[in-house]
Amino acid sequence: MSRYGRLKGPVPMQGYVDTTLLNEVVREHPEWFADLQPARLLQLRIR
Repeated sequence: MSRYGRLKGPVPMQGYVDTTLLNEVVREHPEWFADLQPARLLQLRIR
């Protein structure tokens, strides 16, 4: 969409993606995610 000029900025992901299960797994097993690099375009907020 940004290629065609329809998107003027970043798309907010809050409210569109449910990260409840992901957040629970990250809290319970942080060692599974320790070696991952942060994503450039999307960074999830782990609460």
